[in-house]
Order: sequence, then structure tokens, then C-alpha cells
Amino acid sequence: MKIETKFNVGDEVLILKETKLVKKVIHSMKIEIEKNGQISIFYWFMEKKFEDLFFEICQESKCFATKEEFLNQLETGE
Repeated sequence: MKIETKFNVGDEVLILKETKLVKKVIHSMKIEIEKNGQISIFYWFMEKKFEDLFFEICQESKCFATKEEFLNQLETGE
């Protein structure tokens, strides 16, 4: 089985947080493969606030390379 991801660890992407697009750097990824063959890809983002580390996860379909890509997704609904 060959799995291709849209982004790689270390890539900078845009994600929607509340009502704003925010730049994040991919820290790691998780790939889930269901028994029926369905593949789900998740990206993890790490943020350090003071002495604490926080992780955030986002589905691949909710990560965008550019603002234009995000706007196109809104228009097409894909």
C-alpha cells in the first residue's frame, strides 16, 4: 500500500481557527487506515506557551497551502 499526503512534517500550512486563517508548522502526522480501506490523515501542530507545550490536531482536508486554496474550497464545497 502506498499512501501520499498533501503536506510533509515541517511544512507551513493555514488552518481555520474560529474566524481567522492561522499559519501553523506541521510537527507530526497520524494516518489511520480502517478495515474497509478508508484512509484518514491528521496533522499535529505544537505550540509552546511559557513553559507548557500544547498540541493541536487537524484533518488534512482542513489544512491549506494558501489563502486562495482556502477560498476556492469555500466556493466549490470540496
